[in-house]
Formats: sequence, C-alpha cells, structure tokens
Amino acid sequence: MDLYNHYLKISAVLVLMAMHFSTYAQSDGQADVSFSVPEVALVDIEPSGFGIELSLAAKSGGGLPIEPAVPSGGKIWLNYTSSLATGSNTRSVSVQVINGKVPSGIILLLQASADAGNGRGNTGIPAGRVHVSTSPQVIISGIGRCYTGNGPGYGHQLSYSLMISDYAELDFDESTTLQIAYTITDN
Repeated sequence: MDLYNHYLKISAVLVLMAMHFSTYAQSDGQADVSFSVPEVALVDIEPSGFGIELSLAAKSGGGLPIEPAVPSGGKIWLNYTSSLATGSNTRSVSVQVINGKVPSGIILLLQASADAGNGRGNTGIPAGRVHVSTSPQVIISGIGRCYTGNGPGYGHQLSYSLMISDYAELDFDESTTLQIAYTITDN
C-alpha cells in the first residue's frame, strides 16, 4: 500500500505541475514586422550603348535646299523609376549636351513620345519638341510615383532631328559626336 500511496502522490504532483504550466501557456503571439520604401530616382536610356546618326542631305537638283536626312540607328527609349515621399513635388527629366558642340548653323531637336503604358503609376508628360543645348531642357515633367518598364519599347521613345538655323554658317567639314545627358530631378 505504501508504494501505491507513493505513486498516487507523485501522480498528483505531476497533475498539479501540468495544470500550473497550462494555466500560463501562451495563447497568442506577436512579431514586429518593419519595412521601408527607399527614395528612388533612376533614369536609363535603352538600348544601352546605342547611338543615333543625324545628317544633312542634298536634293537632286541645283537651287534646292539642303535638308536634314532621316536619322539612322534605330529607336531609343527613356526609362525611369521614381518613388516620392507623401507631400513631395513631382520630378522631371531634362536633357543637355555635356560633351561636344552642335555644328554652327544647326539646331538639335528632341521630342519624347507619350509613355508606352507598360509600367505603373503616374508617369510624366512630354514637353513637346525641345532645343537640345548645353543648358538643361525639360523633356518630361510631372513624374510621380511610377516606373515605365525597362528596355526598348518601354517608357518614352526619343526622336532626334536637325533644323538648319543659318545656311551661311553651315560647314561641310564640321562633323562631330555629342554626348547627351538625361537627368531626373525633383521639381
């Protein structure tokens, strides 16, 4: 009987201990989850390493004006990504010549198309045809929180053209290569 009482006491202690632990068992939990959205202002030209060749062409008969030829080299696209803080102004993309000089008597023009519609968010509005020079010229304005997509066929197609401003200044021996920069900035 003594052994029976001993087992009974041990069993009672174990039951009380189990009840004690179950009373304090955790019925729910919590975890902190944090995230951050970085400020992003990125611009890209696609396809990378690509160039456009612009030239002037003579007509077939004497007395006719020299005119800009159709640009060769294919299509180039402006892609961008933008994240803004609440209450922030929009952004814009500007263009400017950073290396080289447009030949005398010629004006370099650039026009951006409307966004191709492959991205999401508040993409910008093209400014129309702008005169590209060493001073920044806005080509896209009103850029909000958005992305255009990446690669050819995404974002805004860029179309370069030439205009003769002064025939007296044209020099057939004045050919050059220009470096053009595209910059996204806060308004």
